[in-house]
Amino acid sequence: MFKASSQIEYNNAVIAKTDGEIRICEEELQKLREITANGGAEALGVNGEWYSLSTKTAIRDRARWLLDKMGKSVDKLNMLEKDNAEMVKILSSGHR
Repeated sequence: MFKASSQIEYNNAVIAKTDGEIRICEEELQKLREITANGGAEALGVNGEWYSLSTKTAIRDRARWLLDKMGKSVDKLNMLEKDNAEMVKILSSGHR
């Protein structure tokens, strides 16, 4: 019983942390979207075709990295929530 309740408490802390990381990724993706929608390199005050091209690539690469990170975080959340459900079953059954 103690182990199950401790595991739930630990999982909930990790869930909260992971959820926060997802929100940070979402916010950064929104910022990248705004940069792109508002003129990209020109909006940032850095003109020049060579820089503009690399900025588009950098933004795209960063967005892909963020989306990959978010996907892994969502998988982690699903695993932790499934584990919590199992721990709740253990607690409700009264078995160790």
